[in-house]
Amino acid sequence: MWRLLIRFVFSAMALLCAGLLIPDFRPGGLTVIFLDAILIALVVQFIQSLLGRGVSPGLAGFIVSAPLIYLSGAVLPGMRLNLTGVLLSALIIGAADAFMAEMLR
Repeated sequence: MWRLLIRFVFSAMALLCAGLLIPDFRPGGLTVIFLDAILIALVVQFIQSLLGRGVSPGLAGFIVSAPLIYLSGAVLPGMRLNLTGVLLSALIIGAADAFMAEMLR
């Protein structure tokens, strides 16, 4: 449970940083950031529980967050992004996820 909460916080901070740093990624508000962070945290946690220690946390974070961010851009109002913005923001989330995993080790 703690890992899920920490993963949510790291994902939300990474999305906020991506929104500030990447010109092609505008999340559209804190509500959208929190919804994306919840989805990313839940799906990454689920995948890592299925695959165990065999998958890198940063790689799982990147692979999961890229399609989730892209899909949420199509569904959630106010989110503006393109493929470059999605990939760069997913890279930031993957790096934050790898950092979090190393910190909790």
